[in-house]
Amino acid sequence: MKKTHKDLAVINRCMGKTFALRRQEILNSSPEILTNLQQSFFAALDHHIERLLALSREVQGQMGSFLPF
Repeated sequence: MKKTHKDLAVINRCMGKTFALRRQEILNSSPEILTNLQQSFFAALDHHIERLLALSREVQGQMGSFLPF
């Protein structure tokens, strides 16, 4: 026996619970971010800054007035 009409309120309520439960499951199963990415980025940038500046000066010298800085 089939229903003649769909109970959209019940369907929406169940789908809302399903989405919320799945989202919570994903959040609980994923590992926490333990590394500060901004800090590690700036540390790596500090490590490479001398070479980047030298490269920038070299390109600026080759290009002359073509570069806007």
